[in-house]
Amino acid sequence: MPVRQPSQISSAEATPTKDPAAILAEIKGRGWWQGSVISAADLALIGQSSDGVEFWVVVSQTCNLYNPFFDRVPVFELVGASRLLDGCSSAKTKGDDPRILHVEATGANGVVSLAIDIQARKWLPRASLAELSAPQYSVEDPPRADWATEPTWLDNLAGWLGRSYTRVALPDEFNEGLSKSKLLKVLDEKVTKDKDGIYGIYLSVERDSEEAWEDALGLMPPPYNLGITLIVKDDQPRAKLREKLIKQIFKDEVEDPDNQSQKTTRAVLAQRCRIRIAEIGIEVRGMSDVNLGELRQLIRYTMVDYLSTSSFAAPE
Repeated sequence: MPVRQPSQISSAEATPTKDPAAILAEIKGRGWWQGSVISAADLALIGQSSDGVEFWVVVSQTCNLYNPFFDRVPVFELVGASRLLDGCSSAKTKGDDPRILHVEATGANGVVSLAIDIQARKWLPRASLAELSAPQYSVEDPPRADWATEPTWLDNLAGWLGRSYTRVALPDEFNEGLSKSKLLKVLDEKVTKDKDGIYGIYLSVERDSEEAWEDALGLMPPPYNLGITLIVKDDQPRAKLREKLIKQIFKDEVEDPDNQSQKTTRAVLAQRCRIRIAEIGIEVRGMSDVNLGELRQLIRYTMVDYLSTSSFAAPE
């Protein structure tokens, strides 16, 4: 998928020939903002290639789209998307897949479901928004009062894009232990089976030692101390979810890979992999009970292949 970078757009392309104030008024008047959707057909009408992509979603912040100085903000960014005929998959609406995000976009003709591909990206001159007709669809959020119960499509999109730049690298030894202990399967099950009620899964990963680790997290050697926090929608049964997670980790038995005639718990397997986990370190909290400062001290768990470059093909 070709990706056109800002440096590939000439200054002549990016500099508007009309009055900048008039162009800006047209951009605002057409209702362009972050989350607006542009079809391949509309791009063709203004002489821009769609690169074989069905839709493009505007991901530049609205304040940049409306910046009065075109020399300072000459271009805007888009990500490619394709139509989902069978609707969104709940497993891909929270941003737990690093490459694909499912969203709904709303327009006068109803709702369209889209699969956004983070690897399909391009930049266009910002003035070209004034040449396009008003967007037929936009990825939007519900009123703030409904955020705890309704999908926050635009907020999910912005957060997913941001995490592609800020995702924390975990140590390879930790990732391998997470897989070998079968804890990874439990976390992935939360992402997929209990997906509708869960906002996110967060990990606390520390060195299980009296000496504090001061270097980068990705370089931290074992042993590790692991905590797991589920952030759920406020209407979810927190105690029940915590009880289920504790049962899966500390009580349910799985085949012992070192002795296939025996069974043991995931917590014991984790301990063998030098990952210590205790029941007190398992938390389930509602969205309204957590502040940003607390979340910044944790690591958001997303799905397997981008926790690190390690292989996670451990047998079940």
